[in-house]
Amino acid sequence: MNIVVVGAGAWGTAFALHLSRLGHTVTLAPRRFEQALALASTRENADYLPGFKLPQSVQLGHELTPILMEAELVLLACPSQALRETCSRIAAGLGLATQLKLVVSLAKGLELGTHLRPTEVMAATLPTLAVGTLTGPTNAAEVAAGKPCAMVLA
Repeated sequence: MNIVVVGAGAWGTAFALHLSRLGHTVTLAPRRFEQALALASTRENADYLPGFKLPQSVQLGHELTPILMEAELVLLACPSQALRETCSRIAAGLGLATQLKLVVSLAKGLELGTHLRPTEVMAATLPTLAVGTLTGPTNAAEVAAGKPCAMVLA
């Protein structure tokens, strides 16, 4: 499956690493261009998830529209306060994203001001796509290390 992970904090990096190990085609898309350059150079997210190297199979990109062209699944690993803006950027590229059917948030918390859950924000900004949230009692280091964990997709 062709998966795009938007956001390269600890969570996004851990999921990109894990999904790559499972044999998926993964593109990690940091929000900041400088972070994309640093990750491409070192293959390690020293700021958010030190000690875990990204394999060469994990592609890196910054511009969402070309990345979305091949995407079948998008994981949003951004803070809940950045979710609406990130979804708007995805919506702008949906005309070319012919295979994309599902967007899943890894964010916790509610949107400030509206008190909407991540799935409600995604449903409002990406109405043509199925949306979900992946959550559970685990952390990025456990996922990156390949340790057993439990998560729920809702």
